[in-house]
Amino acid sequence: MFFVPSLALVHLFPFERMPLVIAVVACQTAIIAIPVFWLVTWRNRSISGTLGRSSCFVGVIVAATASLLPLERHRDERRAAIQAAGSSAVLGNIERVNWSLAFFKSKYGEYPDNLERLDFPPASAPVDSRHAALIEFPLPMEEFFAFKYTRRPRADAGNAGYELNIDAKTGKWSNLYHYCSDESGSIRFDANSDACKRGPVVKHQ
Repeated sequence: MFFVPSLALVHLFPFERMPLVIAVVACQTAIIAIPVFWLVTWRNRSISGTLGRSSCFVGVIVAATASLLPLERHRDERRAAIQAAGSSAVLGNIERVNWSLAFFKSKYGEYPDNLERLDFPPASAPVDSRHAALIEFPLPMEEFFAFKYTRRPRADAGNAGYELNIDAKTGKWSNLYHYCSDESGSIRFDANSDACKRGPVVKHQ
């Protein structure tokens, strides 16, 4: 508990070139230097004045630490989400959807209006562009992730495309797992849904 304030402060900054122990000790030394100075020079002021200053200082440190701990916890969760993004089981489902969409376009000349057109047809119904029989829904990971598909209209100078957004459903870490893809087949990830299109590529086509 003695080192909690310095740990909370140190983790807010990258210290790649400095060992964590050294950074924590240096930070903690700087924090306790002020109250130690007051205690050493207590003869220059009244005892109540020294105790009052020290108590106020400790109160400020405790309050600052309490406000920093949730931020640090969120940073740790975000870091863990980014590290786990490239090995998530949902990547296989996203690849399957991308492959099915590419096959659908090669066969029918355009991307479907919705993902349901990739599904298998009802019994005795024909396989066509309404039910392409390319993938079976619901996908295994749809229990944990919501798949949102949007077809982009055909541009004047190019082919139509699509956007695929995969967000974790409501849960403890639902705000940290966001994948997105498009007709390129590459899958990107970011802990912020709005930044997913600019996030790092975790799976290439």
